[in-house]
Amino acid sequence: MQGSDDISISPIAKALSTIGFAMNNVIPNKFAIKKNHPPQKDDEFKRSGSDPLPPEERLEAAVKKFNAANELRLVAETNYFAELDNDYNLLQEYHAYKNPELNQLKFNPVSKDTVTATLKGKQIEIKCKMLEDGSKQHEINFDDGSRINYTTFAEGGKMKINGEEFEMPAGTILEVKSVNGRVFSQLIQTADMKINVVNKPEIIDKAEEILNEYNQG
Repeated sequence: MQGSDDISISPIAKALSTIGFAMNNVIPNKFAIKKNHPPQKDDEFKRSGSDPLPPEERLEAAVKKFNAANELRLVAETNYFAELDNDYNLLQEYHAYKNPELNQLKFNPVSKDTVTATLKGKQIEIKCKMLEDGSKQHEINFDDGSRINYTTFAEGGKMKINGEEFEMPAGTILEVKSVNGRVFSQLIQTADMKINVVNKPEIIDKAEEILNEYNQG
């Protein structure tokens, strides 16, 4: 019996010993990495010295950082929506993700700030609002629960970017895409940007024109 006990216990002891050896080698290395490479503080808002950048250059740097972070957001949200145990479909199936052209739609005003139309046999809703600071907000709601929101800033309009408040140049557009209230994309387009990251459908202006006529009548 004593020999049998030795045979059954020995492999377990050996395995525990191996795991302990591995942990002793891995854990100190993790602490060593943190110690040797302390987190670096962001310095994109400063010149090579210690002087802060002018406001317009700070805004440009903030917008670039904000837009770059959107790539990570898309990856994270796409993985979330792809999980098999939640109520969402794959993110790519939603209209807000596809960003449709919305061409040749016939709008029907249903209230002072809302028009509806039919897109591929299903209803689409566009809301047009004026904010207190004079900025415009256009919201496209699809039947699948997805939404695209465009905020076009007026002169003096402000927004917090990466925790800091900036005065946005007139005409700057903030695009926010979501599915059932969950945001999966946020992008900023300033008037002087060379690359278009936001493609606001021109047909939104047509919807706003129809609403103006409706409210005047």
